[in-house]
Amino acid sequence: MKTTPEVDRGVFLSKLNESDQDNITTLATAFERKMKKKQQRGGMIVVGGILEKPLPRKDIDIRVVVETGKTRNDYETRIAQAMDRFNILEEITSQLVSDNPDLKIAARMEPAIDEEYQSPSILKHEGTIRIERVGATPIELLNTVGGTLEEEIRKQERPFAVIARVS
Repeated sequence: MKTTPEVDRGVFLSKLNESDQDNITTLATAFERKMKKKQQRGGMIVVGGILEKPLPRKDIDIRVVVETGKTRNDYETRIAQAMDRFNILEEITSQLVSDNPDLKIAARMEPAIDEEYQSPSILKHEGTIRIERVGATPIELLNTVGGTLEEEIRKQERPFAVIARVS
């Protein structure tokens, strides 16, 4: 049986400076509030170098999972599925930023197909939205194309920390 590389939320946050702790906590709380208000399920998972490499880091990667109830079979192509999820991520991010004026959307990268294969079912990128706050490490919100929060957690092979969960 595979051991889960999950890092406790409190342990993860304790490694960060106060500004980054506040930024992550504000974001996670706002996400949970929005999801509950919309009666949706999902979560946020911190992944990547912030958990494994020395600080400071250039950004904090957070995989955002919004459970829509739709499966891969509900879409003609993988790019259509990725765009649907990305649009939801964009809507949530816009609401989070409008509710927290010290946050701003700094960049966005839509999902894209892999040019090498030119197939709408092979993705090069699932999409990201970068948000920033003065004095804090930028946050890269990573689009998640399918499944549930629990499925996404099971896929993790490197250390991760669940910072928001709405069930």
